[in-house]
Amino acid sequence: MSAAIAASVGCLVLMFALAIAFNVNIGVLGFVGALVVAGIGGLSVDQVLESFPADIFVLIAGVTYLFAIARENGAVELIVRTGVRLVAGKVALIPVVFGVIAAVLVASASSPPRRWRCWRRWR
Repeated sequence: MSAAIAASVGCLVLMFALAIAFNVNIGVLGFVGALVVAGIGGLSVDQVLESFPADIFVLIAGVTYLFAIARENGAVELIVRTGVRLVAGKVALIPVVFGVIAAVLVASASSPPRRWRCWRRWR
């Protein structure tokens, strides 16, 4: 077993142990672990960061932040309560109702209304 593979496995075990023991975000530990393992494997920090998908990271962080705000102000609870009320005791319909709610939310945010003047400028 090469040193890079051994370091990867050891780093993964250490990440889980630290995340469990200290209640630390495993994503942050994974990022640090990737830099450490890359250093052991002979890659520079620039090479690792060059392949990092920053646009996906920003998207995931933004959606996580949005849902944290929605949970704190009660919007998520309202949507769940409304969805459960719509099924009227038919538990098998819960996935269908929440699928429709998700589709409506996604469709409503996919493009801005035509009345927005700034949207016409960029088309």
